[in-house]
Amino acid sequence: MFIYKQNNKMEPIQDAKKKAIEDARQAMKNATPEAYPQARIHYFTLKEGQGWLRTEKERLAAAETDPLLRDLDNRYEKSKTRAPPKKVDAESRYLHRRLMEEKDKVGVALRNAELSSVGLPQTSLMPYILDILIAVLGVGCVYLLLSGKASRIMGIFRPTNTI
Repeated sequence: MFIYKQNNKMEPIQDAKKKAIEDARQAMKNATPEAYPQARIHYFTLKEGQGWLRTEKERLAAAETDPLLRDLDNRYEKSKTRAPPKKVDAESRYLHRRLMEEKDKVGVALRNAELSSVGLPQTSLMPYILDILIAVLGVGCVYLLLSGKASRIMGIFRPTNTI
């Protein structure tokens, strides 16, 4: 599509195209809000490996909990300096206990993320090849035993008296 200006020069509608693209991107993002993070994680996991996934989960957990931990730590430090001794002791114990609870939750979340990180499946064909080889050899041995050819084959290994 083109716009004609007063001097009859054709000019592309860049703003309209950009707006249409941005509207389509926003509509897609609103329709599937979880698709972008999932696609991003899948792409970078394939590109960078499992190490990236672990550091990304740690980064997300830290971004989620660091502000809360910093706030509790600041409140704990402020309460130690400003209140009367009896009140400071009770409040600081409460804040310290909350801080430790939150740190424990962060530790549990990080451990769960580490344990639940399902790696990409290993696509090695070696186990399948070995299983097939063992099955073929087993079937061959059973056939030789049942057909009586096993005794002739074993006869090759026995010494014969040619005297």
